[in-house]
Amino acid sequence: MATVGGIANPTGFAIPIECAILHFSEPVLVFGLSGSMSVNITSPVFKADPFPFYARLRAETPVFTVKLPDKRTAWLITRYDDVVAVLKDERFAKDRFKVLSPGQLAKQPWIPESFMPLVHNMLDRDGADHVRLRALVHKAFTPRVVEQMRLRIESLTNKLFDAVERRGKMDLIRDFALPLPTTIIAEVLGVDPRDRHKFHRWSSSMLVATSSKWGLLRALPQIMAFMRYIRKLIRSRCAVPRDDLITMLIQAEESGDKLSEDELLAMVFLLLFAGHETTVNLIGNATLALLGHPREFEKLRRDPALMKSAVEELLRFDGPLETPRSALRVRI
Repeated sequence: MATVGGIANPTGFAIPIECAILHFSEPVLVFGLSGSMSVNITSPVFKADPFPFYARLRAETPVFTVKLPDKRTAWLITRYDDVVAVLKDERFAKDRFKVLSPGQLAKQPWIPESFMPLVHNMLDRDGADHVRLRALVHKAFTPRVVEQMRLRIESLTNKLFDAVERRGKMDLIRDFALPLPTTIIAEVLGVDPRDRHKFHRWSSSMLVATSSKWGLLRALPQIMAFMRYIRKLIRSRCAVPRDDLITMLIQAEESGDKLSEDELLAMVFLLLFAGHETTVNLIGNATLALLGHPREFEKLRRDPALMKSAVEELLRFDGPLETPRSALRVRI
């Protein structure tokens, strides 16, 4: 039985590393950097199999300098205990707008003013701000909503596989992994069925936008169209509430506090982006991992009761996002 950071791994699969990227807002002496290795951590070639490189970093250079797509310098930390220490250290923050000086913010990559609500999403907030947003969102995800989602996911999964069975062949991503999360998220949010083809297109555009500066520029029209649509949907639900997640987010209240329209927009964006990409990639990566480990695959076939632990292990073995956690170093 293998362990990583004290976590048992009963399957014996090689568990990928935890990693964090740090952007320092003040000069910091960092030991362990080496100029002998150079890599583009955002390239498709690197993402196809990053684990040998990570293993080398853990062994030789646990703190490694990298260039981000926007040309900023950052440091990649690759050892589990180091990552945990950084993520628990209050001197590191996620919300750069709260910790950087005006001069430092002026040097940050340009973001259109209309996009700022998306930047201020729950995952990029710290402390009380994060706790507040999380408490309000939690109000909307009631047991009834979660159970409805589970039943609908099962129904749609069966429908998609029935179609595959009739055709006799399938493209796993196109025929299953993509339509499943996009359809479910659109339905849960209350998107009109006539608009779901646009919703799918916007989802794809936003995934491309993260790949590079030029990807963002190319995706600007689609992202703006998505934001206009969601704002219209939010205002419609404020006027005429329905039994959908947007209405529940609008009505969520904690000690008299509610989400603003910008916060609602950011939350919908987060649900779409995080729920879409993570699910698509998890299905693809998990299937590939099982095909590459036929003994584990057969074990799962023989004992479906292992499914829950298998999903957790597959998430750890080859996670759906090769996107490191980030943190800003602030002066205390």
